[in-house]
Amino acid sequence: MTTISVEKVSAAIREAVEAELLPRFGLLKAHEIREKAPGDLVTVADEAMEHHLRASLTRILPGSITVGEEEVAANPAILERLHGNDPVWIVDPIDGTTNFSRGDRRIAVIIALVRNGETVAGWVHDPLTNVTAITEKGSGTFIDGTRTLIADSSPETSIFDYSGWLGAGGQDKARSERIRQIREKFSENINLRCVGQMFLSLLRDEHQIALYHRTKPWDFAAGVLMLLEAGGAAQRLNGTPYQPVANAGPLLIAPDQASWDQLQQLIDG
Repeated sequence: MTTISVEKVSAAIREAVEAELLPRFGLLKAHEIREKAPGDLVTVADEAMEHHLRASLTRILPGSITVGEEEVAANPAILERLHGNDPVWIVDPIDGTTNFSRGDRRIAVIIALVRNGETVAGWVHDPLTNVTAITEKGSGTFIDGTRTLIADSSPETSIFDYSGWLGAGGQDKARSERIRQIREKFSENINLRCVGQMFLSLLRDEHQIALYHRTKPWDFAAGVLMLLEAGGAAQRLNGTPYQPVANAGPLLIAPDQASWDQLQQLIDG
């Protein structure tokens, strides 16, 4: 298996940000923002970032291919690349596009490397603070070179002391109503509208829990591996592992397995 330099990938992300994202932040014109689907925005910066990263990443790992959010929007069949034998870079060029279009700083660049359907490395980069979280399977998670570990909850900690985002979407209406009632009991329920920023906050213990119903691989493949490598718990609500090749139900995140089990019981009874 060809190895890669995680620092080369980080440098490629920073290079793309400096060339394509930063010059446009807070300066987009109306004609540079459009809907690719109802309520789903894309900007010229998203497209330029993805084009730049596609070229850089495939140079770093010869023989690799990409699955980018914007290329999938144009051609959904590209998702099938995740089922092949070639190493795949999953690219979210600007996570939090709606935030970006408004000049909101809660944005991120997310990259994951997938081999044989399994995430083996991931990067979450804050383009405005230049902070990067990096993970490799079996090697831990690091934020700007410092290893990050998520502490287990203490016996004195109530699960309701936690904060994060418990989304109440999905097709199960009874479950959605339970979630709405449950989340009022927590210290804070906040939707950052940027999954990458939520993963960074979970790794820093600024938030502790999350529940997402739409789990696209460009949003979640890197971050889930980061949390697991840092000692956290992240599984489908039915208890099965997250895999980037499947969208098999809601994803529940907690700082440890005991908290995950307790939260899952609250949600699904």
